[in-house]
Amino acid sequence: MFNLNTIIIVTLVFFGFMFISSSLSKMMNFSHHVKTIHAYQVLPDNLVGKFAKIDVALEIIIGVGLLTLHFSSLFLIMSACLLTVYTIAIGINLFRGRIDIDCGCGGIVGENKISYKLIARNIILVILMALSLIYVQNSSVSFSEVYVISLLMVIQIFYVMKSISKIKSFKQHYESLGGNYE
Repeated sequence: MFNLNTIIIVTLVFFGFMFISSSLSKMMNFSHHVKTIHAYQVLPDNLVGKFAKIDVALEIIIGVGLLTLHFSSLFLIMSACLLTVYTIAIGINLFRGRIDIDCGCGGIVGENKISYKLIARNIILVILMALSLIYVQNSSVSFSEVYVISLLMVIQIFYVMKSISKIKSFKQHYESLGGNYE
């Protein structure tokens, strides 16, 4: 039977491979990566190329850092922050009604169009990172405490998704009345 230490190590290794595979696919087709970032329209044009380079570098650093299992707390925080940035950019574009954009994920997580499912996936990954961080920083945390925290976070995800759905419904209703939301 697996103990919690084994589960955390497997989680860290998975996240490490996820970030490395994503960065490698972005490096192999860097011009596509730049175009994908540009399509999000959340950065000024003159920063898109710079962000693309920083993004790839961060993913490599995070991935290698997680695979070494040293300074795991730092790399878990960095990975959660990076995924949060991605999720915010996706959310901004979904809110704008721009759904025909490639996510730009690459690697083992693949390429998909942006969607609320992608936001939910990223939130779940950030939660797993946060739970791993809690355990890494305080190895005296019991499995039942991690379970309770996980349950509370899942409830929060459902609340956030329901709120997003209500905002989207309000936006559609407002636009159907002739309002221009942009």
